[in-house]
Amino acid sequence: MTDLPQQALKIPSNTTPALFYQRLMELLPEHVYFKDLNGRFLCINKAQAQFFKLSSPEEAIGKSDYDFFPHEFARIKDQDEREIIRTGVGFLDKEERSDALSHVRWTLTTKLPLVSAEGEILGTFGISRDITETKHAHAALEEQHRLLKTLIEILPCRIFVKDSEGRIQVSNEAYRRTFGAKSQHEIIGRRVEEFFSGSRIEQITADDRAVLERGMSILNREECDAYYPGENRWSLLSKVPLLNLEGRIQGIVGNAHALAMMCL
Repeated sequence: MTDLPQQALKIPSNTTPALFYQRLMELLPEHVYFKDLNGRFLCINKAQAQFFKLSSPEEAIGKSDYDFFPHEFARIKDQDEREIIRTGVGFLDKEERSDALSHVRWTLTTKLPLVSAEGEILGTFGISRDITETKHAHAALEEQHRLLKTLIEILPCRIFVKDSEGRIQVSNEAYRRTFGAKSQHEIIGRRVEEFFSGSRIEQITADDRAVLERGMSILNREECDAYYPGENRWSLLSKVPLLNLEGRIQGIVGNAHALAMMCL
């Protein structure tokens, strides 16, 4: 192990735990607060003071949430804290939504009883992290997922995704009709060979192996689609590797588009 520079190990002789605590309270981006039994602030950190639009944390001492939030929202927070004081039980990483400000705000909150060395409950303390941007990002991602799922579902070509073991993970309605399945759960997690057999399945298995093991892509290959429901048609088949974030193959994405021309 490389030795640290000598100066990095030196701690000023006048350094106290209180100084460490003060620096921590100044630098933490999360909101930190301590309250007495009546919900009045005993101490807040710099980030909480800035949120309250105060010039210093000391300005909050003796005040309560009723001084900074609309009455109804402050009342809900007050009820939570009185319950913690009554039961001695707090909560960890609770997602909370607030409509009290000019915009919707989400926080991840931990709030616990403030207990003396003798075990007496003196109030509450907590820490809140603003996760509004994260929630908005997740909501946007969910919306994109719903749009993509809808688009895949209505496309006339057959779309499918298989995992590295050849098990079906995603399918659209056109693909499910091939198997006579009416819903996703009838085919999800199953392999094509559980539904069909013969030379066609041998070709599908060989294609899947080439994609999974060699990373080969099959693009618009024309073939006689012998297991199209009730008839044989020429189809254009495409299969490409599905890569994870590290660039490793974790499955197959494919589609098959049936052409109007029949094959023998």
